[in-house]
Amino acid sequence: MALSLRKPEAEIQERELEPTPGTMREDSLTKSVNVLSALTGWLLTVTMIFFFLVMVAEVFVRKLTGRSLYGAYEVCGIFMIWISTLGAFVAYREGEFVRLSFVVESFPAAIKKMVELTRQVVVILLVVFLAFSGFTFVFSATVLNQVTTAFQIPAIVGYLPIPLAFLFLVFACVERFRQMLPGYYREDRRGG
Repeated sequence: MALSLRKPEAEIQERELEPTPGTMREDSLTKSVNVLSALTGWLLTVTMIFFFLVMVAEVFVRKLTGRSLYGAYEVCGIFMIWISTLGAFVAYREGEFVRLSFVVESFPAAIKKMVELTRQVVVILLVVFLAFSGFTFVFSATVLNQVTTAFQIPAIVGYLPIPLAFLFLVFACVERFRQMLPGYYREDRRGG
């Protein structure tokens, strides 16, 4: 029995599908999603800081005066919408969003790629539907004519991140789908 240093064919094919550092394509979609991700991450951080500051101020004012800080709950409600929707985009982009990967892992290797592609198409369709529904809701007469009670902030300010985050998710999902396609990470051997 001879010892062979060659890897099994299935392992070689599986490794070719994984990206190696420096081989990821930087097309306009990937660059756009990277910029959106960076801006959204920055905006999410700023929103979380303001949310924290308002909540701390609310606690101190309530302890010192026995009364609530004027408008703190409505401002925090708006911040929570911003944090949850923008956070969903950032979490998806960083691969931290909830996935049922154990379902995909239960399939044989030959079927696993097709299941992943199908799952990604379903996610894209769902996110497109949610983005469309979000824009329909935000630009409805009901939302456009509403303002908050304390500060008279238009309701669209609070709800606008919902469709925007889902629109950003559409771009990120399409980008991930393209990366899952066979040959996406292989280097172009003709021109560098």
